[in-house]
Amino acid sequence: MKKLFILLSLLFLAQTNRAQVNSLQLDSTELDVSILLDNLVVPWDMHWDPGGWVWFSEREGKISRFQIETGTLQMVHFIGDTYQSSDNSGLHALALHPDFPAVPYVYAHYTYSRWRSRFVRFTFDETNLLLKEPYIILDELEANTSHNGSRIVFTPDKTKLYLCLGDAFMSGRALELEEYAGKILRMNLDGSVPEDNPYPNSLVWTYGHRNPQGLVLAPNGILYSSEHGGGEDDELNIIEKGKNYGWPEVAGYCQWTEEAEYCAANEVILPLMTWSPTYAVSGMEYYDHEAIPEWRNSILQTSLKASDGSRMGQRLQQLKLSPDGREVVSVNDYFKQTFGRLRDVMALPDGRVLVLTSNKELNGNGDAVVKADDDKMIMLRNPDYHGPSTPVPQAEELILYPNPSNSGFSLKFKEGFTDIELYLRDLKGRLVWSKALFLNGSPVAPVNDKLSSGVYMLEVIFADGKKLRKKLIIK
Repeated sequence: MKKLFILLSLLFLAQTNRAQVNSLQLDSTELDVSILLDNLVVPWDMHWDPGGWVWFSEREGKISRFQIETGTLQMVHFIGDTYQSSDNSGLHALALHPDFPAVPYVYAHYTYSRWRSRFVRFTFDETNLLLKEPYIILDELEANTSHNGSRIVFTPDKTKLYLCLGDAFMSGRALELEEYAGKILRMNLDGSVPEDNPYPNSLVWTYGHRNPQGLVLAPNGILYSSEHGGGEDDELNIIEKGKNYGWPEVAGYCQWTEEAEYCAANEVILPLMTWSPTYAVSGMEYYDHEAIPEWRNSILQTSLKASDGSRMGQRLQQLKLSPDGREVVSVNDYFKQTFGRLRDVMALPDGRVLVLTSNKELNGNGDAVVKADDDKMIMLRNPDYHGPSTPVPQAEELILYPNPSNSGFSLKFKEGFTDIELYLRDLKGRLVWSKALFLNGSPVAPVNDKLSSGVYMLEVIFADGKKLRKKLIIK
């Protein structure tokens, strides 16, 4: 009875301390720590909408958005065929089109059976607050109860994206270029293969990955990925076109004889940093905002556990980078064993930082007690920072999407119009197509005409004589 009393007292004390965390002291900056949301179910990924919403996925298939300033929470979609296991299959990566909401596309990766996953794009209907018109970009991807990845990152020119996928517990396939398991893929936004990919007719950008769960593109153009190891050697990698990252022949650095021989023969890229025993490194973000000066030019990275199943690896890490971004010069740990498993981190445009917990995912959670109000969205904020508020980007007067297009396309305006005329000219100025549209006050106009491949200039003429022009590419 005495031992039971002591155990219950320790659990109560741990949970009490956990509830009382309301600040985080850095070198000279003290951050406020607050809980924005609780009672979530294994949230995985989150993205910022310039309209002030945080979009996030939950493993069971829910896609929701949350308005920080008003506290408004809206579920906008439930993917009904999401497959969940006792491990961590389900809905994973989530992303918004770089021009969202003007281009209202929402991308998601999820498992729909034990052995398969798909990558899909939805269209957000802002009037009815729902996602519709699911378009499958990639289907029948290798999957399993775990080791599915995944994260999504867009290229700066907004024409391509990266998707990282785990090896689906089939480690040998990570080195097979014919398979997508254990790869980082690069594709056009419709899922087609970019002409400058390293392997002809293949989406494979890099290979030899075990289970990458973090992916971020820094402003200097470096693409970073965090990757789960086995019992040892979680990795932080710089992703380079066409390169081999070694798994399963190599884990971490090429330190054993067999590994060294394989690395020399196959030009394996060595990690920037490793963790042994593993922390189960997960979501990551590049941070360089004046609101938290200690964290400038750093990668913020969440982690879930340690290799022995204990909670020792659960933390938020700041990985301070060298000026060129190719070395980690220092590491700071925060929230060790405080909020439990940490799955993702995101920086807001005004310098605030959000973190998601993943404690209802019992696999790898050891003997941890799941609190009744888990999981959570946590906010870190410097209350003394009073810099200029980040302006909300204004919608362009005219957006064409998809662009490039396979044939038809849609126009989106800042406001609704009644009558417009469209004129499509080739690069020599010759008129190749024209059309009059009657919008009835709608700001969106679909064009379903079959158009020939080429690069064109589209001219839009309004009833009052105003003209807008945009380049349009038909593949």
